[in-house]
Amino acid sequence: MQPRMCGAMSELKIRSSGPRGSTRIAAPFYHAACLAVAICLATSLIGQTKQAASARPPLAPGAYFGLKLPGETPEVFAPSIMSTPGRYVDRIAFSPDGTECYFTVFDSSWTNGRILFTRYENGAWAPQAQVTFVDGQQQFEPLFSRDGNQLYFVVKNSTGGRSDTDFWMVRRASREAAWGQPEPLPAPLNSPKNELNLAQTADGTFYFASNRDGGLWRHGSLPDGLQARPAFAGGKPGSAG
Repeated sequence: MQPRMCGAMSELKIRSSGPRGSTRIAAPFYHAACLAVAICLATSLIGQTKQAASARPPLAPGAYFGLKLPGETPEVFAPSIMSTPGRYVDRIAFSPDGTECYFTVFDSSWTNGRILFTRYENGAWAPQAQVTFVDGQQQFEPLFSRDGNQLYFVVKNSTGGRSDTDFWMVRRASREAAWGQPEPLPAPLNSPKNELNLAQTADGTFYFASNRDGGLWRHGSLPDGLQARPAFAGGKPGSAG
């Protein structure tokens, strides 16, 4: 299934915090969970940075919008491409080779989440357009798998889930192939509670935020290693129920 693509979007602003109003989770939990994910990922990634950099394949020509890879100094990202006035952008995901980009756009009240997409083809980046994997539902927070053939994302009020926000995914055989049918991730990644902020470290460990008996959770792999319950990343037992 090829995702439906709509017209190109207008401008938006970069904001570091999460989408207010995009879920029914209380704001303090959402921001605390985002901060916890960031801190835990930073701690995990410090020891992996050199190894990941040496293992990273070279970027294709034109990849990453033709920009240099990020360093340790914060700076406005792609000001003439992504960080344009009037746009509210969240969670940018590049494919491993840097030639595809999916990202979230919200309206001015940080609601109505949607995913936009562009890719580098024939020497140029295509106009940014909306993709809809799950009809009639808000979807945001795209995340590529390490091989680039799965795309994870969050769906709000998902018809196939059991909560307000759940993780979904689409698969494909290769970059040239169309995405398959969207499907919610099974338990224990999804639960009757809310799930957000899926992230993956270089060693394949997944971290995510949930309001199930705690805030930050981790799991070793997706989607094949789901027999075990996720571990509460705070170091004490948690319950996915």
